[in-house]
Amino acid sequence: MLLTAFVVGLFILKQSQSSSMPYAILMAGIGALAGTATELFSPSELDTFTVPAMITTVLLFL
Repeated sequence: MLLTAFVVGLFILKQSQSSSMPYAILMAGIGALAGTATELFSPSELDTFTVPAMITTVLLFL
């Protein structure tokens, strides 16, 4: 999950924004870590909602 979330997040950040590569790597890494931790600790029937919500919340506060 961590690797897939990082790669997809990095791709989306580079395609949708004109941000620098170090910034995109940092944000993709933070988002991937937040999503992976949420996936690990959330009940399996709720992870479809909790994972995207947590990633969005964490990245909005940065």
